[in-house]
Amino acid sequence: MSTSWFVVIGAMAVALALPFLIYGIHALIRGVTQTRVDVERNATDVRRSIDQQSGNVRDLVSSQEKLIERIQHLEAIVTSEAWDAMAREKRERIAEGVLRLDEDHASDEDRAARLARSLSRD
Repeated sequence: MSTSWFVVIGAMAVALALPFLIYGIHALIRGVTQTRVDVERNATDVRRSIDQQSGNVRDLVSSQEKLIERIQHLEAIVTSEAWDAMAREKRERIAEGVLRLDEDHASDEDRAARLARSLSRD
């Protein structure tokens, strides 16, 4: 008879614990499912963010390349204009020096000294 009591008490314990066990398994499955959904959502957000940032980087690189090209063109224009201006000024100074030498009735030594000074400034 003692064994039957153990069987009855055991069956009652299992009957009382079974709802808690089922609830625990259900909660565990729900948690795993929620975690999977959260991971998938986060992965999608990360992919979307990476795609957006990649697009931004491509746009920045493209605009930087355009700016570099514009700067190179501007440098070419400025350099060309500066060289033209320097050459024009040099020709004008030499012409002025030659005209001054012709107009002056100074000695040959004075004219040679002035010409040397004007050429040394260039």
